[in-house]
Amino acid sequence: KDRCIYASGSPQAKVTRADGVVVNTTQCNNFFVFPAIGLAASIAKASEVPQSLFSTISHRLADLVPEEKLMRGECSPEISDIRDITVGLTVSGIKNLVGKGVARCSVCKSLVAAGDDEQLTKGECSPEISDIRDITVGLTVSGIKNLVGKGVARCSVCKSLVAAGDDEQLTKWVRSKQWEPVY
Repeated sequence: KDRCIYASGSPQAKVTRADGVVVNTTQCNNFFVFPAIGLAASIAKASEVPQSLFSTISHRLADLVPEEKLMRGECSPEISDIRDITVGLTVSGIKNLVGKGVARCSVCKSLVAAGDDEQLTKGECSPEISDIRDITVGLTVSGIKNLVGKGVARCSVCKSLVAAGDDEQLTKWVRSKQWEPVY
């Protein structure tokens, strides 16, 4: 009775319960789960994205929620920890994909078999990636270029940097914007 677990796909205002307790609503999918799913599938070069990947990452995320937050009715870790959480969830996702036999990245398979989470975290599956966090920047830059090329981007900074062919500045700009949620 009088219990609810709630996670939203977008930011929501705090809720005041009938007993006067204020509960922070939780935004979950866009921040924590989806980036890790995409990164795991990309890095592992998955031939498919099985339902188990969603479950694995979601369950791992649930394990990371501090007990004190659960007691307050909140169901996600601190947003300030998103970088490290995303990396950890991505590693869990890669392990799931290897375990399901859908990972095509031989280095990922070897690192998972060896139990070498540290090398997975450092991006050893992709020599051009010094850290899993770097792949998100590259994917975002590619996405921006695609949107600008199709004429559907609204961001003036993006449009000007793409028009100038300045990938270095575009990458720097993307890095400055990533994982900095402000509400």
